[in-house]
Amino acid sequence: AELGLEWVVLSVIGLGWSAEHKSWSFPMYGADKKVRGIRLRATTGKKFAVVGSQEGVFRMLNDLTLKSEQLSPSTVYVAEGPTDTAALLQLGFTAVGRPSCTGAVGILVEILKQLNVVIVTDADSPGRSGARMLASKLIGLVESVKIIEPHRSDMREWVTAGATQEAVEMLTHDAKEYTHGT
Repeated sequence: AELGLEWVVLSVIGLGWSAEHKSWSFPMYGADKKVRGIRLRATTGKKFAVVGSQEGVFRMLNDLTLKSEQLSPSTVYVAEGPTDTAALLQLGFTAVGRPSCTGAVGILVEILKQLNVVIVTDADSPGRSGARMLASKLIGLVESVKIIEPHRSDMREWVTAGATQEAVEMLTHDAKEYTHGT
């Protein structure tokens, strides 16, 4: 409730509770679809990981996911963090999250091949820079790549402020497609 997200979408990305750390937990996956780390989010909002964790993506995609989730199943939204990923899922999009604005690039390059990709940046300079860097790595490996920036500081804030699927689709439609040299 304090995040403004529906319980069901948080459960889809594997939300748990770590009593030891007194924090919410989110599994991070490698390209091999195995858990490689656990991201923690304290009730204060502090974010950290279980000792020994390796970075990965929040929510692994599979063929069933891509065929069943949305109107345009070959489009995957890439968000920063687990709660932005959940916000996109809440609106009905297929989404995967990265651990930071520069994290999990190798995993994303591996799992997003041949898809249409929309990178959702946070509304800050590091987020925009990280989104452009990821886009440059995906060009030529994916069908298309676009970058969108929500009308709040991040996607979760925009969704909790009232963003709709239609608003995100319009922003996506109007976004520039990145190609070699852009």
